[in-house]
Amino acid sequence: MVLAAATRAWLLESLRGAPTPQACANARAIGAALRRAGYTSRAIGERILRGTPVVAAAAPTQVLRRAATAAAPARRDEVDALIALFALGLPVDRRELPTSYETLAPLLIEDDEIRARCMVVPVGALQDAGADLYVTTDLPPEKRRDEEPCMYLGPDSLALADIASKLATHKRVADLCAGSGVQGLVAARAGALSIEWVEPQSRAAAFCRLNAALNGVPGRVVEARVDAVDGSQFDLILANPPYVATPALAYDAFADGGLDGYDVLCDVVEYASLNLASEGLLACVFELNGPPEALFAKLEAAWTTGGARCALIHDTLNERTSPAAAAARRGGDAADAWLANYEDRGVDRVANAILLLGRSGGGFEVDVEACARAWAPPPTNVEARRAVARAVGWVSGV
Repeated sequence: MVLAAATRAWLLESLRGAPTPQACANARAIGAALRRAGYTSRAIGERILRGTPVVAAAAPTQVLRRAATAAAPARRDEVDALIALFALGLPVDRRELPTSYETLAPLLIEDDEIRARCMVVPVGALQDAGADLYVTTDLPPEKRRDEEPCMYLGPDSLALADIASKLATHKRVADLCAGSGVQGLVAARAGALSIEWVEPQSRAAAFCRLNAALNGVPGRVVEARVDAVDGSQFDLILANPPYVATPALAYDAFADGGLDGYDVLCDVVEYASLNLASEGLLACVFELNGPPEALFAKLEAAWTTGGARCALIHDTLNERTSPAAAAARRGGDAADAWLANYEDRGVDRVANAILLLGRSGGGFEVDVEACARAWAPPPTNVEARRAVARAVGWVSGV
């Protein structure tokens, strides 16, 4: 397939508004070309992660980080070149893409070498045996260019997608703070009746449109903040809001959850209180910043319609979940400012967490469970899946 020069422009730009038929056709062709060339989650697992395709599928940023700690892998064929280009952010030579270059041109920057404009992740091996989904998003911070980024795919995104793959069948689904839209894509693969993505950042909303077209998934993209959306009735609401408790310093918009990390999370819970069907469920990934009691007080205030059951699953507390460790990871040279903000906000832990919430006839009931790794990737997430199953049963009254 040879693309005319006019269609070689970065495809994302043509998807900042309503997608054109040509843009959708280009996106579908890209997915087909990647599949024909053998660029799959299994190939990434076998070639980069030593025979563990499910880990590659469930935590794609591990691929980039694994390669950063060792020499770049030798490139023997087109699959290796595609992995280098789209999973590792490395340049390749045009001659290394004999079957796919022309079709992939809208995703490429070409000068002396070819570079990818974005990460393309084949996502599979969740609770679904179908073909991989292809998800485009920005490369992680160490690889991307200067522009307000769409969130890269991390373990939080894929933990929520894993939940969606189990719960979305025959459901009307909303994907809030959608980023690249991966949760909605997985929900569609699991048999959701409908998908609505809600995302305030223009670039991220365009990635949602691109990924929907890339995978042939119908759905509606609403480019707006959660607190400004006129909602509808949904059976399942998925959310990956900005959740980092951030001091008054510049930080990525997709991560900045305000001083205590709960600003957007509370907007999500209020949205769910207004738009969740009578037997519906909100599933959300976030960070627990402080005692669960302080979180529940905020969520109860945000839940504005009747009673609710709220289940919290969080990582077992250890040295990594301490405020000092989190400040060092996040703050760098400004670690003291981060730690001071934690102290000011009463943050005594920073733990990966999952929230499940549904309607009830009583008051605001809560349940808490600690889990060794709440966002562990398949197949190592057996404990997390069991905790989620128990929480879903309790929230649903089963």
